[in-house]
This record gives sequence, structure tokens and C-alpha cells, in this order.
Amino acid sequence: MSKGVNLITTLSDIDRVSVSRNFTQPDGLYASQVFRWNKASGASIVPLDELKANSYDRHIPRWRDVLAAGGYINGPVRLMPEAEALKAFGCLSALAIPVFHQNQFWGFVLFENLTNEREFTADEVDILRSAGLMLATVIMRNDEASKTRAAEKYTSCCRYRLSTYIVVTSSRGSDR
Repeated sequence: MSKGVNLITTLSDIDRVSVSRNFTQPDGLYASQVFRWNKASGASIVPLDELKANSYDRHIPRWRDVLAAGGYINGPVRLMPEAEALKAFGCLSALAIPVFHQNQFWGFVLFENLTNEREFTADEVDILRSAGLMLATVIMRNDEASKTRAAEKYTSCCRYRLSTYIVVTSSRGSDR
């Protein structure tokens, strides 16, 4: 996946890409960073702990409404209401694109420029929307494959225990 991200970011002059997945808590909607790629390393890096439970209401309130409606956030960070939150991570320009799965607001992909202030063009937004959806789809598929492997392991364990129980029980014979 890193080679594909590297190609996209090189062509679009992007320094960092992250994917965040939504989840709900009693006090509202949260996003958890599940993938992070950095141009400096040329590879995916560990998602930040401080972005594993990021409240939309507390940190990026307008993003929830804009992204959930299918819109996007685009432009120089200094002009955004969320400037402080984004500047803390060295971001100068940002493009946040929503990801939907089965008609639900699943999360978002954030493309960041750390060296230049700019607004992404309409063509770049379209291309990066497609690229972001591909990234999120890979993550969703990996999650589903992990769940399938875990279910197969559990089923295998249950079959073993059940067959052991049947063998032990049948070897005891009847007490009647």
C-alpha cells in the first residue's frame, strides 16, 4: 500500500496521509486514526495515540456535519476554525474527504501539506477522493479478513473441544 500512497502523494505534493474510522460513544461521534503515511519516511507509520479517540465535538466540530453530508474540508489551515488542532501536528494545508460504507459515514481521509499553504484544486479533490476511498477500502478489507481469521480460529477450537468431549463421553459408556 505504501508504494501506491507514495505515488499519489508525490503527484499531488502531499506530505502526510491518514485514515480515521468513526465510532460512537455515549457523548458523541469520535474518529480514530487507523492509518498514517509520511513522505519523510516514505512508508506508513504508527498512528498517533492522541488521535485514537478524537471527539468531533471537542476538536473538529464542523467536520462532522460537513463530512457526513458528503462535503470536504479544503485549504490553508490558518483560515480554518480548527487551526489550532491541525497546527499542533505541523499541518499548513489540509484536505479532509469523507468515506462512506453502506451509506454510513465511516470516517475520513486527511491529506496534509506540511510545507506549503494552498487550496487543493477541484481536479485534485476528485483524484484524492478516489485514492482515499481505495485506501479506506483496503483497510476495511483487512479488518474483515482479520475478523474472518478470528472466527475460523474460534470455530476450529470449538470443533476440537466438541470432538474431544464426544470421544471422552462415548468412551465412558452408558451409566444406565
